[in-house]
Amino acid sequence: MNSISTVTGCTRIGFAVALASAAVSAMLVNGYQPTRAWKYLMWEGGVLEWLTALSFVFAGGLYLWLWRASREGRGRRAWYFFFGAGCLVLVGEELNWGQGMLVLDLDDPAFEARYNIQGGNLHNLFGPLVPALLFVGLAVGLRILAPWSIQFVPLPVGFLNSVAMTALSVLFMNLEGDRFLLLDEVLEWSGATLILCLALHHRYAWFYSLGPTSLPWGKWNKSLNLESS
Repeated sequence: MNSISTVTGCTRIGFAVALASAAVSAMLVNGYQPTRAWKYLMWEGGVLEWLTALSFVFAGGLYLWLWRASREGRGRRAWYFFFGAGCLVLVGEELNWGQGMLVLDLDDPAFEARYNIQGGNLHNLFGPLVPALLFVGLAVGLRILAPWSIQFVPLPVGFLNSVAMTALSVLFMNLEGDRFLLLDEVLEWSGATLILCLALHHRYAWFYSLGPTSLPWGKWNKSLNLESS
């Protein structure tokens, strides 16, 4: 086992994804300028938000497939269903359940009235940043409690470490002025990216070196016993 895997619990590609997510998040916030191009990239309904939603769509679909195709025990399959349904709920939350402006249009005559309508979803009940911070806090808490916690929740240590590593990118961000408002967007995007990696890993074992029960992933994969169809 190489040093990256030993220290982080990630494979090389898993570590690269976590590092890239952190670096890109910091660069997006620090590089932001109030130009049309940056607004279409970073604002609600822009490119970053749609990438976040699509990551949740693919992750949710894969988890629901695992729920149906896996021959594992009921407990493990229940987790897959929970993860899948949770991801699809997050799609709705990310897109504000179809309210307001789904696709950013700065030239819309009714822009002020339609842009980023508040209310109607769980996200706005807690306020900006709170859901993202709860996600990071939960991951850190489970990591602190490992290996006990991962006996019950199928989250590899490498995934929990990746969430913490990505969150540390905040230390390298200039959050003065309007840039602070972008923090929520980049944390959601990086979190969705890592959740998609987690879903792919539960199927293909690409990103993390240890499975949910601290078994080598090769042995863990054999226990998946997925149907070929």
